[in-house]
Amino acid sequence: MITKKYGMLLLLTVCFLATLFVVPVSAGDTQHPMRNTKDGTWLEYSVKSADSQTAAKAAKAFSRWWTADNPSKDFLIVRFESFVLGQRRPGGSHVFRFDRPFEPTLKDVDGVKIKVLTEGNESLAIGGKQYNCKWQVRQIDLALDEQSITPEYKCKSKVWFCPDVPMGGMVKMENDISQRYSKSDDFMKVYEIWELKAFGSRK
Repeated sequence: MITKKYGMLLLLTVCFLATLFVVPVSAGDTQHPMRNTKDGTWLEYSVKSADSQTAAKAAKAFSRWWTADNPSKDFLIVRFESFVLGQRRPGGSHVFRFDRPFEPTLKDVDGVKIKVLTEGNESLAIGGKQYNCKWQVRQIDLALDEQSITPEYKCKSKVWFCPDVPMGGMVKMENDISQRYSKSDDFMKVYEIWELKAFGSRK
């Protein structure tokens, strides 16, 4: 059972991570997977989160959307929306630069350390569709910086992506996250499960 205090912290963390999420591509790739995204392209994800993997699997899912806006030759703006308190609400945006590699949980945050642990191929059946995916399991670490309010962040993340899906190809992601905002805090635990629901174009 999540207490009211940790329930609110969990909600704030999920909203924080919503603005930090992108889809994976290895640092050595020369072609950015969002480079040819058309204006108005959108993705909808089903997201579950709780303080453990077991609780997350049993949690009620909510929707999160990404929409491509104003693409150029050097960057793409993605606007985020979440279904919160019964309404679809704006959740910020991010400018994805094509001269930087993608990182699915913390984007291009300075100082983040990423170690690929394992990778492979898998076919996933989601929403009645079959996706031939590549996957990676990675360890992600970001050091605490209390002055800039940057949390200490530790995450073991598994991501599946498919070239048939637009805006980078994210199909599924599971994140086992621990983070804290000061050395005196206990680590807050969050487990997230993301699955693709639909995609298309508004234009």
